[in-house]
Amino acid sequence: MAQCIAILAPLGRDAQVIAGILKGACIDCMIQGSADDVVHALDGGSAGALILAEEALVESGLVRIRGWLTRQPLWSDLPIVLLSTKHGSDTQPSHLAERLGNVTILERPLHAATLISAARAALRARARQREAEMHIAELAARETELRQERTALEASEAALRDLNETLEQRVASAIAERDRIWRIAPDLMGVIRLDGTYLSVNPAWEQVLGWDPERLTGRNVAEIRHPDDTERIAAGYRQLATGQPVFGFEARYRHKDGGWRWISWTVRPESDLLYAIGRDITAEKETRAALEAAEAARREADALYRAYFETTAEALFVIRVEPDGGFIIEQVNPAHQTQLGFRQKEVAGKRIDAVLPPALAEQVIAAYRNVIETGEIIEYREAFDLPGGTQHWDNALVPIRDAEGRIARIFGSSRNVTAQVRAEETLRQAQKMEAVGQLTGGIAHDFNNLLGALVGSLDLIRRKPDDVERVRRFAEAGIQAAERGARLTGQLLAFSRAQRIEQKPVIVSNMVQGMHDLLSRSLGPMIRLSLDLDGDGAVLSDSTQLEMAVLNTAINARDAMPDGGELRITTALRQVGQDAELSPGEYVELSVIDTGTGMSPEVLARALDPFFTTKDVGKGTGLGLSQVYGIARQTGGTVRIESRIGQGTTVRILLPRTIERPEPGPDPETTPDAKSDGPQATVLVVDDDPDVRAMLVASLDALGYRVLEAQDGAAGLSMLRDSQPDLLLVDFAMPNMTGAEVARAVQAQRPGLPIVFMSGYSDSEAIEAAAGQEAVMLRKPFRIHDLQSVLDGALGR
Repeated sequence: MAQCIAILAPLGRDAQVIAGILKGACIDCMIQGSADDVVHALDGGSAGALILAEEALVESGLVRIRGWLTRQPLWSDLPIVLLSTKHGSDTQPSHLAERLGNVTILERPLHAATLISAARAALRARARQREAEMHIAELAARETELRQERTALEASEAALRDLNETLEQRVASAIAERDRIWRIAPDLMGVIRLDGTYLSVNPAWEQVLGWDPERLTGRNVAEIRHPDDTERIAAGYRQLATGQPVFGFEARYRHKDGGWRWISWTVRPESDLLYAIGRDITAEKETRAALEAAEAARREADALYRAYFETTAEALFVIRVEPDGGFIIEQVNPAHQTQLGFRQKEVAGKRIDAVLPPALAEQVIAAYRNVIETGEIIEYREAFDLPGGTQHWDNALVPIRDAEGRIARIFGSSRNVTAQVRAEETLRQAQKMEAVGQLTGGIAHDFNNLLGALVGSLDLIRRKPDDVERVRRFAEAGIQAAERGARLTGQLLAFSRAQRIEQKPVIVSNMVQGMHDLLSRSLGPMIRLSLDLDGDGAVLSDSTQLEMAVLNTAINARDAMPDGGELRITTALRQVGQDAELSPGEYVELSVIDTGTGMSPEVLARALDPFFTTKDVGKGTGLGLSQVYGIARQTGGTVRIESRIGQGTTVRILLPRTIERPEPGPDPETTPDAKSDGPQATVLVVDDDPDVRAMLVASLDALGYRVLEAQDGAAGLSMLRDSQPDLLLVDFAMPNMTGAEVARAVQAQRPGLPIVFMSGYSDSEAIEAAAGQEAVMLRKPFRIHDLQSVLDGALGR
């Protein structure tokens, strides 16, 4: 119990004086610096009374102390001694006393005896409050005890009342609960005699098996039980002989609608009765059977997959996708060892870039990343340059997702189609040779006309060689005739050769216009050819393949007009939106329109199929339109065909437009005919044809070059040892020693000597294979400005 007085007198030495007086009277006290300190001391229980100077009760101090007083329990009435100053009226101290409660007011100046008396009275008052508090607490505790005793008494009385309930009431309640369970239970319940007669069944029988419980009572179990389950039930009964108090079994019971339901029974014998509870497990049985069937199917599928994986000729593999983006080989089948030399135990668990050569790994990883980005099955063909030659492979990559939907693995297959590609190339070459054969008659007639013009021009020049203007006019006519012949020869050779595909910008209208003579000769005199070419739209394509596509389509159209007709070729720009085959964008449309017999719907449906033809045996390969379609698809385009019997056919070739433009060719008008003013260079000419060699010597002399000439490779090499030419100009196709063989021997003698090959063949791939891809080519026939341009380039001028 606190017997200490808290003192709050902030002005002057009042607090110290009061504390000195109280301590002199053996009264414990403590000086506080603020109202907050007073509240803290009261909360801590260290102060039992309070001496306050009037000036300490400014508004905030009064609020803090009154706040503490209002939170006190009812028994608490803190004694406060208020020190006031003599006022004109005593309104202020009285007002403070009303707001603080239990207050004794002492006016200053203070008398020690009065102060001590007031302090002791305050502490006694607080002590009496504490005693009252303890007494109240004792009374409250006693009241709680009495209340608990009364509650216990009431509980005992209630328990006695429960114990006094009659036995009949308990039995009635238990029977009611049993009946309720009997009525609402979803499981089958029944009481059955040992001979199988139903004495009683619950309503669930009607819900599960459709039988009315009243009509089922008195009937025998055997009437609705499946006859094949008798032994299963007998086995359950035999469990009783082992001393088991209950037994269980599963059996089928006939539904009122004629179907069968599986019921799982738990049976307890009691005297001469059986008490049974059954649960419908038909859905569980069906689910289990379905799962077993699915598992059997899975095992069969796994066995088939494993057999296929182990025995197929296709190279199959499984790639694991790592979180860091790497690709790990998980499985490869035996075909990998046969075709690629990879064994499962050697490559399993390794990163793909640790197994394949860098260039090949880069190709493969790019394809894998494409699968990850698109999430779709990807099929593609790729070519690998291997020591044994180029190999072609058809690949398929299938994304496999995990439970979270992330692509965790890639299943792939690779099939070597090199033989197929070569066979297709052979067939394409055969078709081109077929087309060349069809061109031969027309081209021979055209060449006779060209030669006639050329010979006539030369003959007229020879008759009057001194007439300069007349010589110039007929020389130009002869040159034009020769150039027309060169163009026709170049087109014929381009169609007959096996070329490497080089996609470059091609202005379609210009290309078709340039094919006019070739097409006219191919179609013959009975077909009227017209061109309707719109715009200068360019596409990225191999020009020779595109020309072949146009020629093949035109020849097909010609064959559909045996009695003659009209063939119209048009070009136009087309905007394509949503399309199943084409990406949205601008396309160049090249249409070949004939007035022929047309196609039936059945023929039209197969017109683009490889090897499908309606021509007689020996008159077509069936590759025409299918090859056109293949060429279009290579560039991201397609082919659309419209045709009706008797109304002709329109073949539309759609190719994506490109903004790229073809590189401009040399301008002959800008090439001077006079000798170069630069330092002379010596050119060694090697050609087995004396007329061509003489022309070359004269042309080089006219251009200001010093010329050495040799009639074959051996003579050229001999001359090289005795002289120092600045450049070798050599024909590619010569007897005994080819131009490529001469070039290799020259490089051994004079490394770095510039070499220019001349050739009348168009098979640049064969020339590059023999002489290297960096070989400088000059194609025959050529004009003098072409010769100068190539030589200047080779010499670095």
